[in-house]
Amino acid sequence: MSALNDFRFITVFLFVFPLLASGCAGAGAARRSAAGPAWIYDTELVFPEERYLSALGYGSGREAAEKNALGALTAIFGQAVEGKNLARYRYYQEADSALIDMKEFSEIDNAVKVSYGQEKLVGAEIKDAWFDGRDAYYAIAVMDKLKCALLYGDLIEANERAIQKLTGKAPAYTPPAEGDSLEMAVRYGMASKLAEANEAFGNILKVLNPAAASIAGNEISKAIDLQIAQGEIIRRIPIGITVKGDSEGRIAAAFTGVISGMGFRKGGAEERYRLEVNFSIEETALPNNKNKFARYTLSAELFDRSKAQAFFPWSARGREGHLTKKEAENRALRAAEAEIQKSYAEAFSAWLTSLGG
Repeated sequence: MSALNDFRFITVFLFVFPLLASGCAGAGAARRSAAGPAWIYDTELVFPEERYLSALGYGSGREAAEKNALGALTAIFGQAVEGKNLARYRYYQEADSALIDMKEFSEIDNAVKVSYGQEKLVGAEIKDAWFDGRDAYYAIAVMDKLKCALLYGDLIEANERAIQKLTGKAPAYTPPAEGDSLEMAVRYGMASKLAEANEAFGNILKVLNPAAASIAGNEISKAIDLQIAQGEIIRRIPIGITVKGDSEGRIAAAFTGVISGMGFRKGGAEERYRLEVNFSIEETALPNNKNKFARYTLSAELFDRSKAQAFFPWSARGREGHLTKKEAENRALRAAEAEIQKSYAEAFSAWLTSLGG
């Protein structure tokens, strides 16, 4: 079955199903007065398929009927518009990461908000609604194919301009002379989100205007290419680690394992990016308890030496006890290592994901 036939089948199904469902529920055609609007009986007569996409919705209230109609219209595009809320959330995490100055990227900021800030399909509107006089409301959601194809074409072009501005070139990545940076990783992460939006918009455009979608498809950046480039940037960034209070080097080793596991290179203290860690163990006592207790305190923060800027702070603390002070301290040290390997690793991984990975 051709894509056009698929589309016609789905559209007809969306038009007919509410009527069948209403009949099966016992409402029947009697609920629809002869005075009802023409689109109730013959949607294409009022909104011909050559010019419009339309979907009929129904519900016990007008708002429910309108939401049902918009949902039915959205369903025509399958999964093309899913995942927007997650991508929008990740974008704002990136913007708040303190790694880039968003004042420089007002155009990108606007592009992302337009791409992910829609509560419904761009260009979709409720053309009419009707109450049958008893307990059923009906609504018709419509998209003008020509008008909406132009809107989505403009969105795709705006996003592609923003992608080029973020990456400074085509999606293929070449390390700059000054070396890779977390800022560039953030830029590629943000660009990949715009590319994801464009892939969704391109799928919608295929339904609205296949010829225009074919042309636009040659210009749309691939999100996977940008994500791969971002991963390459991360793998080339060395991070040095300095730990105060780590007499045995075990805390440094635990952090090194996490950083390396995330793809970064191990570097020295002179690197641009440095993980600065403070660690301490001190004896503590509990009233009416003969055991010895040791409390550990951990704090870590990434530091960009070139900008004298700190970001991604993390901290943890805990207490361990035993009959002897030495074993209590050993247990506290092991607990601190475990906290780094689990909690810090999870937090660091989530932070990287928020940068678009």
